[in-house]
Amino acid sequence: MRYIYLLFLIIFISGCSSIALQPHYSDVNITIKNINHRLAKRFSEYWFYRLHKQYANSYRYELPYQQYIISLQEYKSQLDGYGKGAKVILYDIEMPYKHMAIVKKKIITNKTILFSKDKWIKVDGEWYHKFFQNVLPPTTKEEEEFQ
Repeated sequence: MRYIYLLFLIIFISGCSSIALQPHYSDVNITIKNINHRLAKRFSEYWFYRLHKQYANSYRYELPYQQYIISLQEYKSQLDGYGKGAKVILYDIEMPYKHMAIVKKKIITNKTILFSKDKWIKVDGEWYHKFFQNVLPPTTKEEEEFQ
């Protein structure tokens, strides 16, 4: 009988250790009232995965054509962590076009507060993050805001 209990204990412990972090949105806050809820949900999930370095998950939120052009390994190599305890706050969404949104966010780390923007594009009814990638330093204020 002890062996059965031991077997259940081993199965329980090994099962619990393989559970991945799931978005619970405590690290990503939304502070505006009139928002596109589907976009806000995707934004929260995306940033949850980025903050917890689950890059394979956040990669799935990038635009499909970018996933074709940028491999997961290259994507991972271009990302910086914001450190433990970082938080992202969505504080405004502008929709200049029906299928494009500019999401303004504040990133709070242990050392600083950063303000930046994300571009999100709606493809086949789903919102995707536009991964901003450039080799050269930004040349305009707008380029700088999307980094």
